[in-house]
This record gives sequence, C-alpha cells and structure tokens, in this order.
Amino acid sequence: MNTLEQRCKNLRLLHKWTQKEIYNKIGVTKQVVSNWERNVARPEINHLIS
Repeated sequence: MNTLEQRCKNLRLLHKWTQKEIYNKIGVTKQVVSNWERNVARPEINHLIS
C-alpha cells in the first residue's frame, strides 16, 4: 500500500512537476514539500486540496 508521502511524490513525478512548482502553486516553502515526501511532516488538508 502506498503511503501518503509516496503518493505525493508519485503524483508530482507523474505530472513531471518539480518540488519548486508544487510549493509555488500552493504557497508553501520548499522545505515543507520535501518534508512531506520524506514523511517528516504531513500536509494540512487545505494543501492537499490545492
């Protein structure tokens, strides 16, 4: 089963987006996106919706 961090990263790669494109689109820092993909932090629901 895919974990949330795996799903976030897989979707980003599927759409050929960089982490920079993600954090610019949803208004978070690059560290936040990195932390999500490394399972250091979990995204808030409003960021998942974005």
